[in-house]
Amino acid sequence: MPALSSTLEQQMLGLAASVFDANSCVLFLPDAREGEEPETSRLADWFSLGDGILPGARLAPGQGLAGWILRNRKPLMVPDFDGEHSKLDYYKTGEEARVKAFMGCPLPTGGCLCVDTLEKRAYTEKDSRLLQLFAEVLDGLLRRRGAEEAAGEIPGYFLQLGLIGEWLSQYKHWSVFIRSFLASVAEATGFEYCAFASVVVQGESYCIEAENAPLLVQSGEPFYQSVSSGLAGWVFRNGQPVVQTGFDGRAPALFGTSDNLPCDFEAVVCLPVNISKSTRGVVCLGSRQPREVGETMRTFLRQALGLLSLHLENLYLKARLKSSMEKAKVYRQGPRLHDPDTSPYQPPRSGEED
Repeated sequence: MPALSSTLEQQMLGLAASVFDANSCVLFLPDAREGEEPETSRLADWFSLGDGILPGARLAPGQGLAGWILRNRKPLMVPDFDGEHSKLDYYKTGEEARVKAFMGCPLPTGGCLCVDTLEKRAYTEKDSRLLQLFAEVLDGLLRRRGAEEAAGEIPGYFLQLGLIGEWLSQYKHWSVFIRSFLASVAEATGFEYCAFASVVVQGESYCIEAENAPLLVQSGEPFYQSVSSGLAGWVFRNGQPVVQTGFDGRAPALFGTSDNLPCDFEAVVCLPVNISKSTRGVVCLGSRQPREVGETMRTFLRQALGLLSLHLENLYLKARLKSSMEKAKVYRQGPRLHDPDTSPYQPPRSGEED
């Protein structure tokens, strides 16, 4: 059965299954972004004559025959698949024992395309080259679709960045600005939860002081936490961003693992906010469903955090200036001569010099 509603990619998988008289045709794509080493690859789509495919299957590099292709970036043909010396790991329990032959090849930009059959068949080099052509066409379709989706997101990101820029001058109160900022980021990215955490004691504690939706901040009271807790605490300690899309099956602890903390987020993003080269805040996003975090979204987040950092930097400088002015001695009765060798300030001489 098809994995999803019919798409051009889905039709290509069905065509490949027909050409090779296959029982199933599966497509695995890496979880990581281009240029990063993927920990796992997910079953992105498939076509099968039966219902034995395992939805949500994930493979580590080297796991099973498809995992071998993912790790070595080479095609593979197994004409006598017996299930004892090799595994597929994308079928439900007991289903892959029926498979008699397997063939797969890598996609040019990551992932692999595989077919298998329930009949004995000796795949040839010609079959392998033809499957590679299918893989190249699929890869081009996926890249084009990704580019179209990214282009469609750009206007929304520009709209939210424009609103944030306006709020910098319109909202004089920090509490009003940060709530609007978090709502804007959540709206643009599609994450249902967005919070701002600020440092309390450097290297010891932080607090969640604002959220787009009430979860931990109740009646305006910040929620305090140790920097040793959660991914947000890790970002405070290390000053590096954390992105977990949720497709690898891990359950990220955004703020920790205590019973009073939200632990049902599948995808999380934690981004440091720096002031004077020190991590003074962290913007945290959470989604209860796995989420793709593409380069377009990452660019938007970098731009939004740049505006937030600039605003906080200005507030910090204003606070320091105000503190300095309160301690300063201000003379308001005309000019004074400054002589550092005597007293700091001397009144001007009124008579003629001797």
